[in-house]
Amino acid sequence: MLANRVLLVEDDADTRELTALLLDHAGYEVIVAADLATGIAISRQQPDISVLMADMYLGRGQTGTSLIRTLRDDGLRLPIVLTSANSEAFAEARELNVTFLPKPYGRQTLLSVVAMA
Repeated sequence: MLANRVLLVEDDADTRELTALLLDHAGYEVIVAADLATGIAISRQQPDISVLMADMYLGRGQTGTSLIRTLRDDGLRLPIVLTSANSEAFAEARELNVTFLPKPYGRQTLLSVVAMA
């Protein structure tokens, strides 16, 4: 089975490492980015990404929503999971028509949300 490729854009190193590990153990091929620019660059270089998983707040005033809008402007169409500990991000996710995954999330919730995306 070919592993689905997940692009994980998360500024928090611990969350990024743990989420990547959980996805990897579940059979996903995970590509990680720590910031907005890297996430955009990777998505432009890797056209076969299956799911984008992005944190709402990426530090230095960067947001997952600006990442999503940039990629959609590029013509990229793929399932997107937006994560955040801030419940206000749920409205943003709905407005962008993407899946919202509240933090903190457990292994089962993470895997089921990514699988459904």
